[in-house]
Amino acid sequence: MHLFKRGKIFLSDDDFDEAERYFEQALRQDPENSQAYLGKLMAQKRVHNTDELARIDSQLSEEKLFRRALEFADDAKKQELQRFLNLNVALKENAEMEEVYQEAKQIFMKASTSGNVDELKHSAEIFDALEDYKDSQALAESCRQEAEQETRRGKTVVIVASVVIIAICVIATIITRIMKM
Repeated sequence: MHLFKRGKIFLSDDDFDEAERYFEQALRQDPENSQAYLGKLMAQKRVHNTDELARIDSQLSEEKLFRRALEFADDAKKQELQRFLNLNVALKENAEMEEVYQEAKQIFMKASTSGNVDELKHSAEIFDALEDYKDSQALAESCRQEAEQETRRGKTVVIVASVVIIAICVIATIITRIMKM
């Protein structure tokens, strides 16, 4: 147990390499030491405690040392580790949603500037897929409204252009008739 305590001291001192060495020694003495597996993982991930460990970029469930810690933990520690695992998964999902959300916002801003109806509709679809994340539904509705306005604007331009062309044709016809007289 003293090796494990020394490992924790080195973790708190930011000496992660030395901490990992002590946790490895603790595991050689007791290969079913759940805490030593967890300590070794924290040393490898360069974190000081389990709260920081839950926030690492990788999925804890994919970490062999975490699975070993879970395997050899007593019931109380298993519940605690499961909470950290759930927090890790939730944080990963939230980070992924935030990334998609920010990407959709960029598409929306670019499409708003350019008036690209297809991109506005695409960003609305992305916001819809995010469901209740932040203000996604309000942004989806804004995208749809702006796409509709751009579509109307496009139709108006076509109508105005058509009227101008018809007017030019009529004027040309009148001028041609006048010149023939």
